[in-house]
Amino acid sequence: MAQAILRHSQISMTMDVYTHVVGDSEREAVGMLAELLEDPLIG
Repeated sequence: MAQAILRHSQISMTMDVYTHVVGDSEREAVGMLAELLEDPLIG
């Protein structure tokens, strides 16, 4: 959702900008969630 609102073409851009304030485990969890949301069968 944030990626679309911010008009980032890649989720990695959004992640790079907004995940610097969280730890590695939180970043990994968000990355996994992003992959699920990008999956056409799920999201």
